[in-house]
Amino acid sequence: MAQVPEQSAKAWANFVHRYQSECICATGVNPVAVNKWLFNYEFPEDACLKCFIACIAKRLDLLNPDGSVNYEKNIQMIKYIPGTNAEITNNCTRETINITDICEKSFKYSYCVQTAIIRGAKN
Repeated sequence: MAQVPEQSAKAWANFVHRYQSECICATGVNPVAVNKWLFNYEFPEDACLKCFIACIAKRLDLLNPDGSVNYEKNIQMIKYIPGTNAEITNNCTRETINITDICEKSFKYSYCVQTAIIRGAKN
């Protein structure tokens, strides 16, 4: 099974941790699903997990108030999350631009970024 490099997963988890309890309570997601998403590259079709990811993205200002991707803020994250770069941000923003459901958009964006990090780590 593919996995995000530990260094990248831990760096992202440090950002998520600030709002993890708040977003778990707000969405009712199973905390086990959150940890599997963070560390095991698991993206089940789970509405609560999707909305948890959106909650985190909103709290970190990775989404604009209108639900669009906050491109500038996502670019800033590159310096904190190993394995990310502007190309990943550009591609994932483009891939999700037409998704109007904020939970679905956040889920797909996260999947896109994690997939790109894994691919980059293999090269």
